[in-house]
Amino acid sequence: IADLRAKRVRSRYFAGKLVANTVEPQHLVTLVLTEQMHSDRDFVRDTPVLRRAMINRTLTILGANGPRAFDFSKSRVGAAGIAQLMPDTYRRLRAAYPSARLPPDQDARLNHLRAMEAMALHADDEWWAVANDQNYRDWLRVHPEARRLVLAAGYNASAGTVVNAVRSCGAAWRGASCTALPDETRLYLVKYEATWDFIYPTGPPMETFESPMVAAR
Repeated sequence: IADLRAKRVRSRYFAGKLVANTVEPQHLVTLVLTEQMHSDRDFVRDTPVLRRAMINRTLTILGANGPRAFDFSKSRVGAAGIAQLMPDTYRRLRAAYPSARLPPDQDARLNHLRAMEAMALHADDEWWAVANDQNYRDWLRVHPEARRLVLAAGYNASAGTVVNAVRSCGAAWRGASCTALPDETRLYLVKYEATWDFIYPTGPPMETFESPMVAAR
Protein backbone atom coordinates (compact mmCIF):
# COMPACT_ATOMS: atom_id res chain seq x y z
CA ILE A 1 0.00 0.00 0.00
CA ALA A 2 2.78 2.44 0.95
CA ASP A 3 4.57 1.85 -2.36
CA LEU A 4 1.40 2.48 -4.35
CA ARG A 5 0.85 5.66 -2.38
CA ALA A 6 4.42 6.80 -3.05
CA LYS A 7 3.91 6.14 -6.77
CA ARG A 8 0.65 8.11 -6.68
CA VAL A 9 -1.25 5.30 -8.38
CA ARG A 10 -4.75 6.59 -9.00
CA SER A 11 -7.97 4.65 -8.62
CA ARG A 12 -9.78 3.88 -11.85
CA TYR A 13 -13.21 4.08 -10.24
CA PHE A 14 -12.99 6.73 -7.52
CA ALA A 15 -12.28 10.13 -8.99
CA GLY A 16 -9.46 12.02 -7.32
CA LYS A 17 -8.49 9.12 -5.04
CA LEU A 18 -5.37 6.99 -4.87
CA VAL A 19 -5.65 3.20 -4.93
CA ALA A 20 -3.93 3.23 -1.53
CA ASN A 21 -6.96 5.08 -0.14
CA THR A 22 -9.57 2.71 -1.60
CA VAL A 23 -8.18 -0.59 -0.27
CA GLU A 24 -8.17 -1.96 3.29
CA PRO A 25 -4.82 -3.58 4.23
CA GLN A 26 -6.70 -5.92 6.60
CA HIS A 27 -8.75 -7.20 3.66
CA LEU A 28 -5.57 -8.01 1.73
CA VAL A 29 -4.05 -9.86 4.69
CA THR A 30 -7.20 -11.93 5.07
CA LEU A 31 -7.24 -12.71 1.34
CA VAL A 32 -3.63 -13.92 1.42
CA LEU A 33 -4.32 -16.35 4.26
CA THR A 34 -7.56 -17.50 2.61
CA GLU A 35 -5.72 -18.17 -0.64
CA GLN A 36 -3.05 -20.25 1.07
CA MET A 37 -5.50 -22.60 2.78
CA HIS A 38 -6.37 -24.86 -0.11
CA SER A 39 -8.53 -27.48 1.64
CA ASP A 40 -11.82 -25.65 1.16
CA ARG A 41 -14.15 -28.56 1.91
CA ASP A 42 -12.05 -29.75 4.85
CA PHE A 43 -12.10 -26.24 6.27
CA VAL A 44 -15.87 -25.94 5.96
CA ARG A 45 -16.45 -29.35 7.57
CA ASP A 46 -14.02 -28.87 10.46
CA THR A 47 -14.57 -27.49 13.95
CA PRO A 48 -13.50 -23.96 14.96
CA VAL A 49 -10.48 -25.48 16.73
CA LEU A 50 -9.26 -27.26 13.60
CA ARG A 51 -9.96 -24.19 11.48
CA ARG A 52 -7.75 -22.14 13.79
CA ALA A 53 -5.08 -24.81 13.46
CA MET A 54 -5.17 -24.45 9.66
CA ILE A 55 -4.88 -20.66 9.92
CA ASN A 56 -2.02 -20.95 12.41
CA ARG A 57 -0.21 -23.37 10.10
CA THR A 58 -0.42 -20.85 7.26
CA LEU A 59 0.85 -18.06 9.51
CA THR A 60 3.71 -20.28 10.67
CA ILE A 61 4.76 -21.04 7.08
CA LEU A 62 4.70 -17.34 6.29
CA GLY A 63 6.68 -16.38 9.39
CA ALA A 64 9.25 -19.16 9.04
CA ASN A 65 9.97 -18.66 5.34
CA GLY A 66 9.64 -14.88 5.06
CA PRO A 67 10.06 -13.60 1.49
CA ARG A 68 10.39 -17.15 0.16
CA ALA A 69 7.09 -18.31 1.65
CA PHE A 70 4.76 -19.85 -0.93
CA ASP A 71 7.31 -19.58 -3.77
CA PHE A 72 6.25 -23.05 -4.86
CA SER A 73 2.56 -22.61 -4.12
CA LYS A 74 1.02 -23.01 -7.56
CA SER A 75 -2.48 -24.10 -8.48
CA ARG A 76 -3.33 -26.52 -11.27
CA VAL A 77 -4.57 -23.59 -13.38
CA GLY A 78 -1.41 -21.51 -12.97
CA ALA A 79 -2.13 -19.20 -10.02
CA ALA A 80 1.13 -18.58 -8.17
CA GLY A 81 2.78 -16.83 -5.25
CA ILE A 82 1.52 -15.43 -1.98
CA ALA A 83 -1.50 -13.82 -3.69
CA GLN A 84 -2.16 -16.78 -6.02
CA LEU A 85 -2.35 -14.49 -9.04
CA MET A 86 -3.19 -15.86 -12.46
CA PRO A 87 -0.83 -14.87 -15.31
CA ASP A 88 -3.62 -13.17 -17.29
CA THR A 89 -4.80 -11.28 -14.20
CA TYR A 90 -1.29 -10.00 -13.53
CA ARG A 91 -0.86 -8.89 -17.15
CA ARG A 92 -4.24 -7.15 -17.13
CA LEU A 93 -3.51 -5.25 -13.90
CA ARG A 94 -0.06 -4.25 -15.15
CA ALA A 95 -1.64 -2.78 -18.30
CA ALA A 96 -4.55 -1.13 -16.46
CA TYR A 97 -2.33 0.59 -13.85
CA PRO A 98 0.89 1.58 -15.65
CA SER A 99 1.88 4.02 -12.91
CA ALA A 100 2.20 1.07 -10.50
CA ARG A 101 5.16 -0.08 -12.61
CA LEU A 102 4.62 -3.77 -12.05
CA PRO A 103 7.52 -5.75 -13.61
CA PRO A 104 6.70 -7.51 -16.91
CA ASP A 105 8.25 -10.79 -15.77
CA GLN A 106 5.58 -13.22 -14.58
CA ASP A 107 7.96 -14.38 -11.83
CA ALA A 108 7.30 -11.02 -10.17
CA ARG A 109 4.17 -12.72 -8.82
CA LEU A 110 6.52 -14.59 -6.46
CA ASN A 111 7.80 -11.34 -4.97
CA HIS A 112 5.65 -10.54 -1.94
CA LEU A 113 5.73 -6.78 -2.42
CA ARG A 114 4.79 -6.93 -6.10
CA ALA A 115 2.13 -9.56 -5.42
CA MET A 116 0.53 -7.47 -2.68
CA GLU A 117 0.59 -4.40 -4.92
CA ALA A 118 -1.19 -6.39 -7.63
CA MET A 119 -3.70 -7.64 -5.07
CA ALA A 120 -4.43 -4.05 -4.02
CA LEU A 121 -4.86 -3.01 -7.66
CA HIS A 122 -7.24 -5.92 -8.14
CA ALA A 123 -9.38 -4.73 -5.21
CA ASP A 124 -9.67 -1.30 -6.84
CA ASP A 125 -10.32 -2.78 -10.27
CA GLU A 126 -13.22 -4.93 -9.04
CA TRP A 127 -15.39 -1.84 -8.78
CA TRP A 128 -15.93 -1.98 -12.55
CA ALA A 129 -18.82 -4.37 -11.92
CA VAL A 130 -20.84 -1.70 -10.10
CA ALA A 131 -19.51 1.32 -11.98
CA ASN A 132 -22.94 1.92 -13.54
CA ASP A 133 -24.95 1.26 -10.37
CA GLN A 134 -24.37 4.34 -8.24
CA ASN A 135 -26.79 3.34 -5.47
CA TYR A 136 -25.22 -0.07 -4.88
CA ARG A 137 -21.74 1.35 -5.25
CA ASP A 138 -22.40 4.06 -2.65
CA TRP A 139 -24.02 1.51 -0.35
CA LEU A 140 -20.99 -0.79 -0.49
CA ARG A 141 -18.69 2.11 0.33
CA VAL A 142 -20.45 2.71 3.67
CA HIS A 143 -21.00 -0.96 4.59
CA PRO A 144 -17.48 -2.36 4.99
CA GLU A 145 -18.50 -5.86 6.07
CA ALA A 146 -20.65 -6.41 2.98
CA ARG A 147 -18.03 -4.75 0.77
CA ARG A 148 -15.31 -7.12 1.98
CA LEU A 149 -17.47 -10.15 1.20
CA VAL A 150 -18.21 -8.92 -2.32
CA LEU A 151 -14.54 -8.13 -2.98
CA ALA A 152 -13.41 -11.48 -1.54
CA ALA A 153 -15.90 -13.39 -3.66
CA GLY A 154 -14.79 -11.37 -6.67
CA TYR A 155 -11.17 -12.31 -6.05
CA ASN A 156 -12.12 -15.98 -6.26
CA ALA A 157 -14.65 -15.84 -9.09
CA SER A 158 -14.93 -12.42 -10.70
CA ALA A 159 -16.65 -9.21 -9.73
CA GLY A 160 -19.11 -9.67 -12.58
CA THR A 161 -20.08 -13.15 -11.39
CA VAL A 162 -20.65 -11.92 -7.84
CA VAL A 163 -22.77 -8.93 -8.83
CA ASN A 164 -24.82 -11.17 -11.11
CA ALA A 165 -25.41 -13.53 -8.17
CA VAL A 166 -26.57 -10.63 -5.98
CA ARG A 167 -28.91 -9.42 -8.71
CA SER A 168 -30.26 -12.92 -9.36
CA CYS A 169 -30.63 -14.19 -5.80
CA GLY A 170 -30.84 -11.14 -3.58
CA ALA A 171 -30.02 -11.71 0.08
CA ALA A 172 -29.61 -15.45 -0.66
CA TRP A 173 -26.73 -14.86 -3.10
CA ARG A 174 -24.34 -16.89 -0.92
CA GLY A 175 -26.75 -19.76 -0.31
CA ALA A 176 -26.64 -23.18 -1.94
CA SER A 177 -29.85 -22.35 -3.81
CA CYS A 178 -28.11 -19.55 -5.74
CA THR A 179 -26.67 -21.31 -8.78
CA ALA A 180 -25.29 -18.00 -10.08
CA LEU A 181 -22.46 -18.24 -7.53
CA PRO A 182 -19.94 -21.09 -7.99
CA ASP A 183 -19.75 -23.62 -5.15
CA GLU A 184 -16.02 -22.96 -4.89
CA THR A 185 -16.70 -19.29 -4.15
CA ARG A 186 -19.31 -20.16 -1.54
CA LEU A 187 -16.72 -22.28 0.30
CA TYR A 188 -14.09 -19.60 -0.21
CA LEU A 189 -16.22 -17.08 1.66
CA VAL A 190 -16.51 -19.43 4.64
CA LYS A 191 -12.70 -19.49 4.82
CA TYR A 192 -12.50 -15.72 4.38
CA GLU A 193 -15.00 -14.96 7.13
CA ALA A 194 -13.44 -17.38 9.61
CA THR A 195 -9.98 -16.03 8.87
CA TRP A 196 -11.12 -12.42 9.31
CA ASP A 197 -12.75 -13.21 12.66
CA PHE A 198 -9.59 -15.02 13.79
CA ILE A 199 -7.12 -12.31 12.75
CA TYR A 200 -9.29 -9.33 13.70
CA PRO A 201 -11.40 -10.55 16.65
CA THR A 202 -12.06 -7.06 17.97
CA GLY A 203 -13.36 -5.80 14.65
CA PRO A 204 -16.99 -5.89 13.49
CA PRO A 205 -18.21 -9.42 12.66
CA MET A 206 -18.89 -10.30 9.06
CA GLU A 207 -22.52 -9.73 8.24
CA THR A 208 -24.79 -9.80 5.21
CA PHE A 209 -26.93 -6.72 4.74
CA GLU A 210 -30.01 -5.94 2.70
CA SER A 211 -28.62 -3.77 -0.05
CA PRO A 212 -30.33 -1.37 -2.49
CA MET A 213 -29.69 -3.91 -5.24
CA VAL A 214 -31.50 -6.60 -3.24
CA ALA A 215 -34.36 -4.29 -2.27
CA ALA A 216 -34.94 -3.36 -5.90
CA ARG A 217 -35.61 -6.95 -6.99
